[in-house]
Amino acid sequence: MSRQAILLIVSLSFLAYANTLFNDFTGDAYGLFVENHFYENAGNVVKVFTDQLVMAPADLTSGFVSQPADYSGLVSYRPVTALSFFFDCWLWKNNPFGYHLTNLILHIVTAILVYALTLTLNKTTNIALLAGILFGIHPIQAEVVNHVGYRSDNLAVLFYLLTILAYRQFRLCRNHTPRKTVWLLASILFFFLALFSKESALTLPLMLILYDYWFVARSSLRNFFIQRGKIYLSYAVIFVSYIFIYFQVMSNVFYSQYRPLTSDGASPGAIMTEIFFNYLVVLILPWQTTVLPPLYAPDATAIPFWHIALVGGFIVAALIWGGSQLKKNRANAFAVIWFFLTYVPTANLLTLLNPFAFRFMYLPSIGFFIVAAWAIDSFVNFMKYRISYFGLQVFRVMPVALLLVITIPLNPFFKNNIIACQEMVRVYPNSSRPYWLLGLMYFRVGNYEEALKYLEQYLNRPPNLPFVPDPRRDYAVYHLMGRCYVDDPNRAIAMFHKAVALNPDLTLAYVDLAKAHILNNDFEKALAAGRRAILLEENLVIAYVYAIHSHLALGDLDAAKNLLAKALTLSSEDSNLLYLKRIIEQNDLTARPVP
Repeated sequence: MSRQAILLIVSLSFLAYANTLFNDFTGDAYGLFVENHFYENAGNVVKVFTDQLVMAPADLTSGFVSQPADYSGLVSYRPVTALSFFFDCWLWKNNPFGYHLTNLILHIVTAILVYALTLTLNKTTNIALLAGILFGIHPIQAEVVNHVGYRSDNLAVLFYLLTILAYRQFRLCRNHTPRKTVWLLASILFFFLALFSKESALTLPLMLILYDYWFVARSSLRNFFIQRGKIYLSYAVIFVSYIFIYFQVMSNVFYSQYRPLTSDGASPGAIMTEIFFNYLVVLILPWQTTVLPPLYAPDATAIPFWHIALVGGFIVAALIWGGSQLKKNRANAFAVIWFFLTYVPTANLLTLLNPFAFRFMYLPSIGFFIVAAWAIDSFVNFMKYRISYFGLQVFRVMPVALLLVITIPLNPFFKNNIIACQEMVRVYPNSSRPYWLLGLMYFRVGNYEEALKYLEQYLNRPPNLPFVPDPRRDYAVYHLMGRCYVDDPNRAIAMFHKAVALNPDLTLAYVDLAKAHILNNDFEKALAAGRRAILLEENLVIAYVYAIHSHLALGDLDAAKNLLAKALTLSSEDSNLLYLKRIIEQNDLTARPVP
């Protein structure tokens, strides 16, 4: 590998994404590191090796609305990703700059590995260099680089590539030396790390075998498997162990919450095709890249037939062309197979929790960029004797410059959740989720008027998310709207009642009901709501505070004392409880008879 090539990939990738370093926590990262204590607590590291790492179904709420959370934020077992979060939290505390720096470094290293892999396939420095650059600076990667919470995609791809490249080094060592053993063990370790970073690495065994047979082995197919059998057995043991752990040992919130991509009789195949069409558009026309809404799926009733026809034509043409390249340029055939095979896990054959996300193209895009780099290089070579030297250099630089001009201004849309959601609303006005998220973000900064505006718009959106109910059946939105009516207890109470009607076990809604009734001087109802909250969650101190306050307002000093005694066993230093304790002691002194 050329040092100059590596330096160029590093420089351009850093230039494309350097402004991400100044972004805040966005998306899942906000819930992971701002309103969540899980990664701050070093004692939770042991949970990485247990099923406690995976969120329970009850944790899949519409956002961290009422109190800080204490769970991993992972919907499936990804211990390598979790360990990287613990490391960042230890190193950077709550400074988003450091987390983004880690993301950027991982992405740049991955781009270098794309260059290294392509060089082993094509043997052409210009193509390998361009493939690494295209991967490093294309705006479709912005979602992975900007969102700390999506690091699992980056880690899985990084270890995916390292597995193949380390295996190649193992095969290049002709003699049985310690170095040869080290490379094999490294490859097996990287394979393990790729799988436990994210499930998308499940295609790695097939790609490794194909790479080995086409670009490393020097034998017939029959002899190939005879010679490689013992080596591949090591990978097979890890692969089977991973499947068993993933599906049998570790709980998986996704499968417990699974719903089909459509529930109205529409064709899931049409939606799958439309999603793939959008990926192709962004890969070929990068200026179409934007911030995608979470949990979004296209409307099956609004998909043009020509989109479906175009995708079908592309797939057929790509496979035919790939087949024709088997003898001409096997690297291109390998790249075509890579693109389609690595896309399969994210193709919604089994509906994903988040059906449509640009991060799902992080691994498949490598195959696309290898072919794109070959096509650009072939075009430049074709034009070499037809235009001037200056014109030729323009053709070389133009794709890179275009991508930089698109990617650098795109990153600020990930600056914070409010900016990101406003962009989602602009581009996808019919998607309901961004309105909910904007309402939640404005609530968190105390702008209740704006919060209510977007939450009301959320209620007026049709149900269009596979794993989120009809907005009008979403108890969390009514709960949040009630909390926004800080100066109107009656409207707040009405909203809280709607929330508990949809979810009778929503403890925090009863707590907020108690508070609102106290503001209305309706202490009987406040006491009933507080008692209900305690019944649902007996360790929730704030529920005791409102119940004790209500008892005192109703003149029931003994009941207030009894409840206070129990509450102090839960939190003896709580300021609200200590204040109520002083009130009760003053009442005791007042009620004591004069000797």
